[in-house]
Amino acid sequence: MIDRIENPIDESVEAARPAKKQRKPLRPLTIAERLEVGNFTLPEAAQLCACGISSLHKAVREGRLEFVKMGGCTRIRGPELSRYMNTKRGE
Repeated sequence: MIDRIENPIDESVEAARPAKKQRKPLRPLTIAERLEVGNFTLPEAAQLCACGISSLHKAVREGRLEFVKMGGCTRIRGPELSRYMNTKRGE
């Protein structure tokens, strides 16, 4: 059985690295901030619009609401959702 060979170069490299800086934890975005820059899942968007998910799917099919695919997930951008809610309110 071969024992691990100690390499003095590895130890000096570790000692030469600066210590990692502690990051402040990020605070969650408010709804208003997410409407400006964030994304919403379909259930979240439906809750904000006070409508059902099927209504959002219908709006997407009719071209009244745009969506983004992120991997396998469907997201609605905040500004797009805000625009949709304002036009829906005017109907």
